[in-house]
Amino acid sequence: MVDDSKIIMVAAFKKYGHNWSDFVDYGFVKSYSGNGYLYWVYLSTFELTYDQHRRFLKKTRKDLKNIAYFKYNDSNFDEILSFMPKEMAAKLKEEEAEVREQMSLLEEKYH
Repeated sequence: MVDDSKIIMVAAFKKYGHNWSDFVDYGFVKSYSGNGYLYWVYLSTFELTYDQHRRFLKKTRKDLKNIAYFKYNDSNFDEILSFMPKEMAAKLKEEEAEVREQMSLLEEKYH
Protein backbone atom coordinates (compact mmCIF):
# COMPACT_ATOMS: atom_id res chain seq x y z
CA MET A 1 0.00 0.00 0.00
CA VAL A 2 1.31 3.45 -0.86
CA ASP A 3 0.33 7.08 -0.49
CA ASP A 4 2.07 10.45 -0.76
CA SER A 5 3.82 10.09 2.59
CA LYS A 6 4.61 6.37 2.98
CA ILE A 7 4.70 2.80 1.78
CA ILE A 8 3.36 -0.08 3.86
CA MET A 9 4.48 -3.69 3.46
CA VAL A 10 2.16 -6.40 4.76
CA ALA A 11 3.61 -9.82 5.59
CA ALA A 12 2.31 -12.55 7.88
CA PHE A 13 -0.48 -10.27 9.14
CA LYS A 14 2.06 -7.61 10.21
CA LYS A 15 2.30 -4.13 8.72
CA TYR A 16 5.60 -2.34 8.26
CA GLY A 17 5.27 1.34 7.40
CA HIS A 18 8.02 3.59 6.09
CA ASN A 19 7.96 7.26 5.22
CA TRP A 20 9.48 7.98 1.82
CA SER A 21 12.11 10.11 3.55
CA ASP A 22 13.32 7.06 5.56
CA PHE A 23 14.86 5.44 2.48
CA VAL A 24 18.54 6.06 1.76
CA ASP A 25 19.12 3.26 -0.77
CA TYR A 26 16.75 2.25 -3.55
CA GLY A 27 16.91 0.72 -6.98
CA PHE A 28 16.46 -2.48 -8.94
CA VAL A 29 17.76 -5.93 -8.19
CA LYS A 30 17.53 -9.17 -10.16
CA SER A 31 16.85 -12.18 -7.98
CA TYR A 32 16.06 -15.83 -8.50
CA SER A 33 12.60 -16.86 -7.32
CA GLY A 34 11.75 -20.49 -8.00
CA ASN A 35 10.90 -20.36 -11.72
CA GLY A 36 13.62 -18.00 -12.84
CA TYR A 37 14.95 -14.54 -12.37
CA LEU A 38 12.70 -11.58 -11.66
CA TYR A 39 13.41 -7.92 -11.22
CA TRP A 40 12.46 -6.26 -7.95
CA VAL A 41 12.35 -2.63 -6.89
CA TYR A 42 13.70 -2.15 -3.38
CA LEU A 43 13.71 0.74 -0.92
CA SER A 44 15.95 0.44 2.13
CA THR A 45 16.59 2.51 5.24
CA PHE A 46 20.28 1.50 5.04
CA GLU A 47 22.80 0.89 2.26
CA LEU A 48 22.51 -2.71 1.03
CA THR A 49 25.72 -4.73 0.85
CA TYR A 50 26.96 -6.51 -2.25
CA ASP A 51 25.82 -9.84 -0.75
CA GLN A 52 22.35 -8.47 -0.03
CA HIS A 53 22.08 -7.35 -3.66
CA ARG A 54 23.37 -10.66 -4.96
CA ARG A 55 21.09 -12.85 -2.82
CA PHE A 56 18.33 -10.31 -2.40
CA LEU A 57 15.29 -12.39 -1.42
CA LYS A 58 17.24 -14.69 0.90
CA LYS A 59 19.10 -11.86 2.62
CA THR A 60 16.27 -9.33 2.97
CA ARG A 61 12.99 -11.25 3.19
CA LYS A 62 12.87 -11.08 7.00
CA ASP A 63 13.96 -7.45 7.31
CA LEU A 64 10.71 -5.68 6.40
CA LYS A 65 11.15 -3.20 9.23
CA ASN A 66 14.02 -1.74 7.16
CA ILE A 67 13.32 -2.77 3.55
CA ALA A 68 10.30 -2.42 1.30
CA TYR A 69 10.23 -4.13 -2.08
CA PHE A 70 7.89 -5.13 -4.86
CA LYS A 71 8.12 -7.12 -8.07
CA TYR A 72 8.85 -4.88 -11.03
CA ASN A 73 6.17 -4.57 -13.66
CA ASP A 74 5.22 -1.58 -15.77
CA SER A 75 1.80 -0.77 -14.37
CA ASN A 76 2.60 -1.12 -10.65
CA PHE A 77 5.91 0.63 -11.07
CA ASP A 78 4.44 3.72 -12.71
CA GLU A 79 1.62 3.89 -10.18
CA ILE A 80 3.99 3.66 -7.20
CA LEU A 81 6.34 6.23 -8.76
CA SER A 82 3.49 8.73 -8.79
CA PHE A 83 3.46 8.71 -4.97
CA MET A 84 7.23 8.98 -4.42
CA PRO A 85 9.19 12.18 -4.00
CA LYS A 86 10.21 13.51 -7.44
CA GLU A 87 13.96 12.96 -6.95
CA MET A 88 13.48 9.33 -5.93
CA ALA A 89 11.05 8.67 -8.79
CA ALA A 90 13.41 10.25 -11.34
CA LYS A 91 16.35 8.07 -10.23
CA LEU A 92 14.24 4.90 -10.42
CA LYS A 93 12.85 5.87 -13.83
CA GLU A 94 16.43 6.27 -15.11
CA GLU A 95 17.39 2.86 -13.72
CA GLU A 96 14.28 1.33 -15.30
CA ALA A 97 15.62 2.18 -18.77
CA GLU A 98 18.86 0.32 -17.98
CA VAL A 99 16.95 -2.66 -16.58
CA ARG A 100 14.75 -2.86 -19.69
CA GLU A 101 17.91 -2.98 -21.87
CA GLN A 102 19.32 -5.86 -19.79
CA MET A 103 16.16 -7.98 -19.79
CA SER A 104 16.10 -11.06 -21.94
CA LEU A 105 13.04 -11.59 -24.15
CA LEU A 106 11.72 -14.21 -21.71
CA GLU A 107 12.22 -11.95 -18.69
CA GLU A 108 10.48 -9.11 -20.48
CA LYS A 109 7.53 -11.33 -21.33
CA TYR A 110 7.03 -12.46 -17.72
CA HIS A 111 8.01 -9.38 -15.75
